Amino acid sequence: MSDYLNDVIKGLKAKDKYLLSRYFYDDIGDGLFQEIMTLDEYYLSRAEKEIFENHAEAICAEFPQQAFRMAELGAGDGTKTRFLLQAALEAKLDFHYHPIDISANVLDILSANLKKWVPELKTEGLAQEYFEALRGLAKMEGKPLVVLFLGSNIGNFRRDNVDVFMAELSNSLRPGDLFLLGVDKKKDPNRILAAYNDSRGVTAAFNFNSLRRINRELGGSFDLSKFKFYNSYDPHSGESRSFLISLVKQDVYIEAAKQSFHFEAHEAIHTETSRKYGSADLKDLAQKHGFKIRTEFTDSENLYRDQIWEKL
Repeated sequence: MSDYLNDVIKGLKAKDKYLLSRYFYDDIGDGLFQEIMTLDEYYLSRAEKEIFENHAEAICAEFPQQAFRMAELGAGDGTKTRFLLQAALEAKLDFHYHPIDISANVLDILSANLKKWVPELKTEGLAQEYFEALRGLAKMEGKPLVVLFLGSNIGNFRRDNVDVFMAELSNSLRPGDLFLLGVDKKKDPNRILAAYNDSRGVTAAFNFNSLRRINRELGGSFDLSKFKFYNSYDPHSGESRSFLISLVKQDVYIEAAKQSFHFEAHEAIHTETSRKYGSADLKDLAQKHGFKIRTEFTDSENLYRDQIWEKL
């Protein structure tokens, strides 16, 4: 049984149904996410791009002056990272860039972009799980690592499993290695709700792609017209949570699983969490997992931050 099928079965059989957001991403999902990043309501990408446009030189000044490896987790198409890479090359830093993503399609798009933007860049993409790739890089020549985790991807972890991710990251790094973290700030709840309930419905389509993908790849019988997209935000936890809600009582058969999954009317499938962090949240997280926060950069509207953490 594939990991994908196993995860789908586990999620749909859970008391509180869920589908892992990692499975949004295929050729269609990748395209939808690129569209999301251009939406007027989706401020996150613009804010981080502004930080890199205005502060890339200062960020690169924090990087090792000896040869090092730069690894980016969930690299995307490189639209923002290009500013950092260009600044690092202009500063004549000696580094290899290793974008890491489970989507080989995304890495192909990124590779084509990098050849146009920074043809002199030394790069090798890794279509692997994050920590498998990091552990492999850590064994190469003993060079320091600078790990990038941008786009507020850390927000995709719920409070009960972000510690698992951070413990894995900490164990994959050596003292002195750096972690560049891009993270969305807590702010006006209405600004956050608008970002995940865009007027064009692209975010909804992105979430629905999880059902379309089950239909295409696993022989699912999801009728998308019998579900609706719903998003909420909790200012206390900082969690924006997305769901697909069953509009009727129904059973959905998945051929690859050889079984049906029952939905009551108004029963929800949790599809994505996007957590926002306050300053105290990040300080506690860094200290808990053996890091110190060296410096922080923000955009002009103070919506978003990129921090550099050092492994102790």
